[in-house]
Amino acid sequence: MLAATGGCLSASVAGCVEAIEGIEYESSSDADESVSSEPYEASDDLEYVSVRAPGEMPFVFSSADDAEEAEYDDSPTARARAQSTVFVTDEAAGESLCIDYDGDGVDDARAFVDTTDFESQTVVVEQRRIDDCYRRALVSVSARDDEFRTQYCRELQPATAPCDADATEMQAFFIRVDRPYSDRPSRRGGGESGSCPDRVWDETDSSGEDDDDERDGADGGGNGGGRNGENDSADDGEHGDERTGDRR
Repeated sequence: MLAATGGCLSASVAGCVEAIEGIEYESSSDADESVSSEPYEASDDLEYVSVRAPGEMPFVFSSADDAEEAEYDDSPTARARAQSTVFVTDEAAGESLCIDYDGDGVDDARAFVDTTDFESQTVVVEQRRIDDCYRRALVSVSARDDEFRTQYCRELQPATAPCDADATEMQAFFIRVDRPYSDRPSRRGGGESGSCPDRVWDETDSSGEDDDDERDGADGGGNGGGRNGENDSADDGEHGDERTGDRR
């Protein structure tokens, strides 16, 4: 069982890396980039939970110490953490993961990490900002031995969904992949489109909010939505998806 202290859920991962919004990032590496194993493509078999929290700062950290350090840090470096990716690779990593938010969806995120089989799976946490009147969805995932990529979409909320046009939220995606990473892949990236296929909202109710926090057929991960006309990718695989487990 994962430990929770002061709103923080304990999975260790390497530190946050600064990302650049709006471009695709590929890190260079001396490692052999030829991968013999097939990628894990998760367009229909996505397993994830999404949580939205008020404000523009990240709320998921590799440890409580990192969360405390960033609490009053409004610097570009701190903001860049919102564009970073955390790899939860084993139970110890799960126990040190800090979720510095106690709103809707957090319990689901904790349970999602807690029930992961780290002998064959990894949980990847990606965070990024989103305007309150938009929704974001995870469309696909590609997880290779030394490469991890995600594709998102975002668009305006349905007209019936209440929102504040001047408000910005932070959205975190807890994505489970069937690949037991022992470390962060050296190549990370992805993208985001300004329109979403209808299928990503299949489990969204008429008000534009997800009925569930997880989706994978009957028990996978959450869905999301996004903002029109924007492409985001990241230097450490930053991306986002909609909200299963979102607040509102």
